[in-house]
Amino acid sequence: MTESQGRRWSDDEKRAICREAVEGSDPVAHVAKRHGIRKARLYYWLKDPRFNPALEERLVEQKWLGILRQVV
Repeated sequence: MTESQGRRWSDDEKRAICREAVEGSDPVAHVAKRHGIRKARLYYWLKDPRFNPALEERLVEQKWLGILRQVV
């Protein structure tokens, strides 16, 4: 099963796949293959804070720290 050209995933689908890759016990390669996408695409999504829950939490923390620094 390979990734078809022109296939588009919704943001919700990307988040779900990334969550599965981050929180699951399977290697990223297995998660990618299960969903019919290339590992490189999944790694690309995992670098994006919009789709990777761990990065999203860090981004929110950084924003709050920035706000607190402006207040103090």
